[in-house]
Amino acid sequence: MADFSKLDASTAGLVQDVTSAVGTMNSAVEFINGLAARITAAVTVALEADNAADQTSINAAVAAIEAERAKAVAAASQLAAAITANP
Repeated sequence: MADFSKLDASTAGLVQDVTSAVGTMNSAVEFINGLAARITAAVTVALEADNAADQTSINAAVAAIEAERAKAVAAASQLAAAITANP
């Protein structure tokens, strides 16, 4: 009779790898979508503060975007560390 134990172990490992990868991808998608929503909200708030979009509101929009970008860089670093820690 054939020994399926190695096949079973390999299949179980594959299932764990795929499950981990899907979880990581779902987290990344959630992160990206959340970042886009925060940037859009930040820009909208800044531009609504001054409907004419003069230099003051442009500067505010840039500052809001840059703040979100800084958060994104920090979050991306955390995500990369988590991915590395959970291969």
